[in-house]
Amino acid sequence: SKDLEEGDVFFDLHDLKPGDWEEDTISIDVDNPSWLCADIKVSKDVDNSCTEPEQEDELGECKDPDGDGELAENLFFVFWTDDGDNVWECDRESQNCEEILTRGRADEVLGDVKWALADSEHVSPIGPDKTYYIGKFFCFGEIGLDPETPGVGGPVERGSGFTCDGKPVDNKPQTDSLEGDISFYAEQV
Repeated sequence: SKDLEEGDVFFDLHDLKPGDWEEDTISIDVDNPSWLCADIKVSKDVDNSCTEPEQEDELGECKDPDGDGELAENLFFVFWTDDGDNVWECDRESQNCEEILTRGRADEVLGDVKWALADSEHVSPIGPDKTYYIGKFFCFGEIGLDPETPGVGGPVERGSGFTCDGKPVDNKPQTDSLEGDISFYAEQV
């Protein structure tokens, strides 16, 4: 475990190509039983520059480097409550799956969103005796669900539980960048 400090990031993605994907897991520990929320905000979504292939696909609309980019519309995310192995799992017999918190395009799931991760209406408070894990998978393209059976080992040995198809991505997001902030808020029960 590590406390995040100034300049630390959950993910920092560069030079993405269609079909690129990544899985990360965020762990959260509290000192007392707590309710837990997350706030996510996109702070930057810009074109940066306009290459010739980008201009072609955007039909000449790529004129302002500070204008809205298309990366957020082509980058798909899924977040789930993980057991700490970084793999989205389903027991095929009982159909019991790790809960998907949200999934969709970055502009939908990262755009000024508030998540109640543990609140009095949905889930018991998280306690100091257990680490709470949130899995995150992104795909520069479209995500498919392909859950793994519960077992031992991480994504390298077993797979992530998801597929990534980069074929639908064109040149519109070619030079774009996307930045955002995630903050967590815990309140003692």
